Amino acid sequence: MTQNGRRVEAAELALRDSMRRGIEPNATMYAGLIKARQRAGRHPRESIGALNRLEVEDGVTPNRVVYTAAMVHHLRHGLADDCLDLFHRMLIRGITADAVSYTVLMQACAASDSLEHASTLFSDMDAEKIEPTRATYNAFLNACAARAHSLATLPRARKSHLRKLMVNVSPLEPLKLAHRQLGAMAERGFAPDAATYMGLLRTHSAIGDAA
Repeated sequence: MTQNGRRVEAAELALRDSMRRGIEPNATMYAGLIKARQRAGRHPRESIGALNRLEVEDGVTPNRVVYTAAMVHHLRHGLADDCLDLFHRMLIRGITADAVSYTVLMQACAASDSLEHASTLFSDMDAEKIEPTRATYNAFLNACAARAHSLATLPRARKSHLRKLMVNVSPLEPLKLAHRQLGAMAERGFAPDAATYMGLLRTHSAIGDAA
């Protein structure tokens, strides 16, 4: 068994031991268990199981940390749509999102080439008066890079068809959007880091692929 696998077993034993001692499990305990399972490479359905057990069996309302941990678990397995479903499930239960949960969802948008949704998320954050972080902007730049790449690699026939429908298929558009967000990032006082430049480089690289 790997070291991460042993940590999952230790976390599960600690949770069961606390229950035997009459200590009610709480959301923080389950968040730790979900994170341990994610690091051990366990399937995300275990995160859903933990959420359901927390709500149904233990009668504890999961908090934002639990949902965000479950979202990250699904995202690491490439399950961007499930990540979005968890985000909506959290909101339906009256749990407010924060910059961290929005950033995870923005990363899911990058993984699923959903630049429009990523842009909507920024509008939602603004409406909710939630300040984006540097990581939020970096995730958005990755969404721009994903869209630029998908447009640059579109088959010629598909491009022609979309142009007839008045759809802009130029990869320059996500590049322009990336630079606008970079400006907004600077206005909020965030200096670019390595992840920022990587997102920009990936977007510029896609333009080169289209040339």
